[in-house]
Amino acid sequence: MAHEIREDASLPEPVRAGLAQSCEGLAEAFGDQLLSITLYGGVARGEHSGPSSDVNVLVVLKEVTVEALDRAAPIIQEGGITAWRCFSPVSETCTARRTSSRPSSSTFKSITGCWGSDLLEGLQISTDHLRLRCEQEIKNLLLRMRRFYVNRAHHTELIEATLASATSSFLASLGVLLRLKTRSAPVTRPEIAAASVRESGLDEGVLRDALALKSGDYRPEPGELKRLYGDFMCLVQQAADIVDEIE
Repeated sequence: MAHEIREDASLPEPVRAGLAQSCEGLAEAFGDQLLSITLYGGVARGEHSGPSSDVNVLVVLKEVTVEALDRAAPIIQEGGITAWRCFSPVSETCTARRTSSRPSSSTFKSITGCWGSDLLEGLQISTDHLRLRCEQEIKNLLLRMRRFYVNRAHHTELIEATLASATSSFLASLGVLLRLKTRSAPVTRPEIAAASVRESGLDEGVLRDALALKSGDYRPEPGELKRLYGDFMCLVQQAADIVDEIE
């Protein structure tokens, strides 16, 4: 079954070239077993800051096995894709009735098709499922940050990398939190941060500094970095409390 790669001219050339290479390689490797390849996350939202930006794709196969993952992994890596998820539908219709193998709800925003059928079109996620998943992701992030800090407290560069990564995850969850609270949500990270300050009372300075650190515009001294890390954990805890209060 042949499908045309749907390229987005707004994507940076290296990303477009890598996606095209990956799509072609996966199509050749899997044939009719490959149902779709979808770009999502920051790059799909138009937020690309060079090599530090993750290129996220969702690969849907008719059946996911260890052998299939072994075949897919080198193709994905050679195409420069840094983060990917692989799923299979639990029914031929691939509708919202999927439960056990569907991606987390918070990934279903800012998605652009790359190859194959749009299996996510018309997908409806219940508010209850969205709230529970958002709560889980925020609380898990807080637990990871605590664990990572204990293991990396004396390695400034690792603390900085952990905080930069946590900022991406947290802003994605804040976007879902805003959708739950206001029934709409901005798209870009700065817009999500500003709306979170406005709608949920989160600390503007901490969000601003975390975003600046992630973009490379802010390189704090070790003591200041630890302070920011602590303040950021407090912010994550505050967001978790807000999710708990949503009906």
